[in-house]
Amino acid sequence: MAAVGRTRVRLSEASQAFQSDDADARAASGEYTAEDSTSEKVIDLLNQAQLEKENKLNCLKQVQEFIVNKDPTLLDNFLDEILVFQQDRSADVRKFVVGFIEEACKKDIELLSKVLNNLGFMLNDDNVAVQKRVMLCFTQLYKYALQYICKQKAISEELERMWELLIQIKEQIIDMLESDNDGIRTHAIKFMEMLVLVQSLKTQDSESLKKGEADISLEIVPRNHPLIKMTELREEGGSTLESLLTLIASHTISSVNLMASLGSLSAIARQRPAFMSIVVQAFESLHANLPTSLSKSQVSSVRKNLKLHLMSLMKHPSSIEFLPQITTLLTDLGASQGELQRNMPKASAEKRRPEPEAATSKKQKLDTEEIETMSTSDAVDMTAQDIIPRLNKDTVTDLVLVSMLALPDSIPSHFHDTYTPIAAAGGQAQVVHLARLLATQMNAAKIGKGYERLEALRMAQNDPRMKEESMSIPVIGGPGFNVPAAEEDPMFMFGVPKPEEDSALQRMLGGHFDANLEKRPKEIIKTPFVPKEPAIPQLRMRKIKPFKLSDVTRELNPEERQKMMTNAVSRILASEGSAARSGVTQERINLIVGLVTQLGGDLKMVLQEFIQEEIRSRYDLLMSWLYQEYASSEGEGMHEDSELRQSYSDCLLNLMDGLYSKLDPKDKLFTRILLDIPALTDGAVMAVRMYCEDLERLQVGFSTLRELILKRPATQEQLLQTLLELTTNEKEQVRVQAIHSAKKLHTRPELAESIEKYALSSLQQLLADHPPAPEGLDPDIEVAPGEWTDDTIKLCLYLYLALLPQNHKLFHELAKVYTASSQIIKRIILRHLEHPVRAIGMASPELLQLVENCPTGAETLIARILNIITDKAVPTDELVKRVKELYHKRVSDVRFLIPVLTGLKKQEIIAVLPKLIKQSPSVVKEVFNRLLGCFHSDSKVSATSPLSPSELLVALHQIEAKSDMKSVMKASSLCFAEKTIYTQEVLAVVLHQLMEMNPLPTLFMRTVIQSLSICPRLVGFVMNILAKLITKQVWKQPKVWQGFVKCCQMTKPQSFSVLLQLPSRQLESVFEICPELKENLVLHVQSFTPHQRAHIPRSLLQILEKDGKKDEKKPKPEKPDKEQIDPEEEEEEGEEDDSTKGDKSPKRTRLHTREALKDKRKSRRSRSRSRSPRKKREKSAGEESASEGEIN
Repeated sequence: MAAVGRTRVRLSEASQAFQSDDADARAASGEYTAEDSTSEKVIDLLNQAQLEKENKLNCLKQVQEFIVNKDPTLLDNFLDEILVFQQDRSADVRKFVVGFIEEACKKDIELLSKVLNNLGFMLNDDNVAVQKRVMLCFTQLYKYALQYICKQKAISEELERMWELLIQIKEQIIDMLESDNDGIRTHAIKFMEMLVLVQSLKTQDSESLKKGEADISLEIVPRNHPLIKMTELREEGGSTLESLLTLIASHTISSVNLMASLGSLSAIARQRPAFMSIVVQAFESLHANLPTSLSKSQVSSVRKNLKLHLMSLMKHPSSIEFLPQITTLLTDLGASQGELQRNMPKASAEKRRPEPEAATSKKQKLDTEEIETMSTSDAVDMTAQDIIPRLNKDTVTDLVLVSMLALPDSIPSHFHDTYTPIAAAGGQAQVVHLARLLATQMNAAKIGKGYERLEALRMAQNDPRMKEESMSIPVIGGPGFNVPAAEEDPMFMFGVPKPEEDSALQRMLGGHFDANLEKRPKEIIKTPFVPKEPAIPQLRMRKIKPFKLSDVTRELNPEERQKMMTNAVSRILASEGSAARSGVTQERINLIVGLVTQLGGDLKMVLQEFIQEEIRSRYDLLMSWLYQEYASSEGEGMHEDSELRQSYSDCLLNLMDGLYSKLDPKDKLFTRILLDIPALTDGAVMAVRMYCEDLERLQVGFSTLRELILKRPATQEQLLQTLLELTTNEKEQVRVQAIHSAKKLHTRPELAESIEKYALSSLQQLLADHPPAPEGLDPDIEVAPGEWTDDTIKLCLYLYLALLPQNHKLFHELAKVYTASSQIIKRIILRHLEHPVRAIGMASPELLQLVENCPTGAETLIARILNIITDKAVPTDELVKRVKELYHKRVSDVRFLIPVLTGLKKQEIIAVLPKLIKQSPSVVKEVFNRLLGCFHSDSKVSATSPLSPSELLVALHQIEAKSDMKSVMKASSLCFAEKTIYTQEVLAVVLHQLMEMNPLPTLFMRTVIQSLSICPRLVGFVMNILAKLITKQVWKQPKVWQGFVKCCQMTKPQSFSVLLQLPSRQLESVFEICPELKENLVLHVQSFTPHQRAHIPRSLLQILEKDGKKDEKKPKPEKPDKEQIDPEEEEEEGEEDDSTKGDKSPKRTRLHTREALKDKRKSRRSRSRSRSPRKKREKSAGEESASEGEIN
């Protein structure tokens, strides 16, 4: 198919279906051949959009690209296919259809008549987003439609229908201003803005639109157009503007709609300067009457928005005549003088001359609407002029007193949110502004002189007689105008009517006619008025005395002269507003500072008070004054004049005093002033120090002091000294801030030396007999020297210790002072070392050098440093090396090695262990904490100890010959106290290693007994050890043999089988040491079967029977001892074990019980192995054999 423009026949649905069969595959793959026409691509994409849901919008966008941008001739062909999607379920698709209509109509406006019904339908869509999109679309299309209709010479029915639909949609959108949705109301406001701009006339000063936007106005409408009436459109635009003005005056308007309305009115005023007066007046009224429904944050946003739009209006050339109102409003809204100066409109060099008012009768005709608009503004001005003289002190005082009767008990939130401090209160500009605000409210309330004149004017316009009379008035200077001979009175000629006359012209123009007569052309006055010469009486001639000024003046006394100067300067100060409006602000400042600097006296206080009232807005005046004073005091030939030199210092000092009481404690303006002034004086430095010592102002004070030190090189040394003195201040907060500031400045190379020098001098004060005198005392007054206390020592230490992490070399001076200090000072130094030393770390070369070259007397200092840096970290190899060298060569105190124990080798620790356990209990405990701390589950040290817990305990048993037994016993007890480390498995390993030694350690059996008391489950393992001790002839070591017997006594009846393994002589020795074992052993043997008794050596039986016969004569209870296995076995056996406790039957055998215990132990061992794999790994082969031997 070939495209043939608008005459092309549209494809039928059938042909599209046939063609789409082939194209589906190509469309799905996104590939087309060169032969594929644009039309076929569009058909394929439309088919996909009908079938696919997810990719529908993308397909439609491709269609738009093809038929709108690539080939617009296809628009008419596929328009209906696109419009079908206006009923799609997806809101995004429906919004796309609206956007497509907008782009299509911009390409071809003739399509608008076909899609207006569709737009009207979608304007009533249920989705708010679709409605807003239609409103945006119609905002653009209305201008193009108006332009299109105006160009048509022949009016068809289709065109009339199109215009009717445009009017219907336009009215519907305006009615949507009452919608409940903020967004819809905002779009309606933007549409109304467009309507006002399109349906009004442009002027030469109208602001041009951005490139690409259509600037359409009433100028395109022909005056004799058969369908569109210019007057009707203009009236509609005026009523729309009134609706916007009414909207912003509503007390129920939302903040979003209010800010949108402000933007629209600002745009209207810039693009249609004829409405500038109305908009400025509306902004004035809004500023005075903000809606009460707004919150505090919304009020702030609206005020910022209003300020922004007033700034944009101020830049417009047509705002020149409204500058007083705009600048006053901006001042109230917080605009600075600098902002006002930057946004002042530039006067056009090519400004047209005003045309003479007496031109032709045609130019004198004014539209009724223009007169009403002009008269409304004049009404406010007239009322304001009537109010201004009445705003004197007495009247205002009475008004305030009367209004106080109606004041509420608390400040209303609306007033609190909208209140702005009055700038230049009492000045003429503020009086004029207040009068205009009152006039605006009075005019809205339909009262006041201006409103009455406005009503009279309107009545005169509506009176037919007035219209006829006004139409019959000849134009001055026009044809047929002649000055009557009877009215050649000069008062009449200059526009001043006679008192008795009350002409219609006066009533109609409201007294403004005479002001305009000044611009009449000179040729309209045919007979100029020449006054007659008065008769001169004849007088006697006399000599004229020459005039002398001294004859009519008198010399003023100093008080009068000072008062006159003060009044003159005060008037110049009060002219701030008028000078700003006239653009002579800088000239006024120069005049003021020149007068005050030259005349001096009370004028300086007057100027200072004036500046401090609004110091931010008068900052330029302040700086100009101070620079002028400084220039005068430092000028050539004035250095000898002490008064001039002191003048600048006094001004600055008085200013600092005033700022201290006026400024907020956190106000940074204090910093800005001190940075901007020409020079710092001693008084200014003292003021900074006062700020630093004031707890409320210290943040600003110290930030100012740091800035001054860095940016004031001339006084840097003095300022730095002030900061360093504050580092020893008695107030903690001041001292902390000063030290923090000193640390910040210490990073500067040019300041570091001075700071370190002061810190060192403070540290060396500790060597004095008495602390330094407190600051602030009179040096001439003698004060008794005080004594060193903790607080005075800390004051000298804090800065030096704070600098240590930043310069490690300071350690060496600290060590020197430490060695020469008293004990109380040493104690304080050691107590406060922790934080700086932790920040330094053990890798510092200076710290390692200090350890290597430890000064004599600084051993405790080095030890403290070592303890701190190794508390939660593993000592480095370098540190360990230096400490070992120090220990071996210079300091023999073994305590030096404690911090680096974990860095020593195993043999080195074992070598010094005898010396370590001889130390005080706290030191020994620290040693074991270092060696065993890493084995705790909650340990924060990631290192591993050179000695394992078992090796440590074994090593303690090996040093008994080198140390006293009591120290070893205490050290062993510390190990046993660590129950989480010395578990059953660890103790079994220790006992096994000790048993293998030859000879046995003296404390071996003590360790066995302690292990058994901690872990009763070791009873079987202990029995195996006891049996092995018999083979090692334990009785040859008396102390160990005594422990053996005591252990047997503790473990009965389990130890009976061990006792029966002893030789007869040793068994007798056991009975001698512990007689109670013999009776229990006899009962145990008597319970044996004959077969079991046969395995007992006869020599043992003889010993037992010999004493047993003696005992048979005595009645004996046959209650055997409880067979103690361990606490866990007792719990598992339960009632079964309880039944065997008191069994008195001698015939009962123990075989059954032992077999049952054997089974239970096996099951418990299997459970223990599953719970603790570690036990299996650490248990030795000897333990396993011992357990088997016990069970067997």
